[in-house]
Amino acid sequence: MNNVTYKFDISKENKELLNHNLELYNFSKNAWLNPIRYQMKEKEFGFYAYLDEKIIGGAYGYIDDCYWAFLDLLFVEETYRTNDIATNLIKQVEDFARENKCVGIKTETWSFQARGFYEKMGFTVYGQLENHPPHAIDYLLKKVLIMDEQDFPEPIKEKKEMI
Repeated sequence: MNNVTYKFDISKENKELLNHNLELYNFSKNAWLNPIRYQMKEKEFGFYAYLDEKIIGGAYGYIDDCYWAFLDLLFVEETYRTNDIATNLIKQVEDFARENKCVGIKTETWSFQARGFYEKMGFTVYGQLENHPPHAIDYLLKKVLIMDEQDFPEPIKEKKEMI
């Protein structure tokens, strides 16, 4: 091991090599992490609230390759925040996640944003990162939709023609 050298390199080729090798390792350890699932495009979702054809709020995200919905963006204009718009958007995301057999929904919010709202909607904090950004806390939240392992979706089986 005395001949190991280290180099800074951000080439796409080397990143893809690392990603490929990590995926192969992951696939060998968990039936739900499957090359076919990884080849599939993430299933995006977007729900929007309109008032007179103007968007006043929305929720956007995707179903990741681990059978979870990731709520990436949730925003309602301040003027309309007491009208249950965010609540209705979250309910639509939850319905979409259930229809797509997601184990749960995950999201994140900063300490100056909406932690209390998410907790009111049934989310729980499973992690936090202090000073991200400085003088704020980044909260990681989840809402589990499938409690019993026997209700998990079946893993996608490999199809020979896709390999």
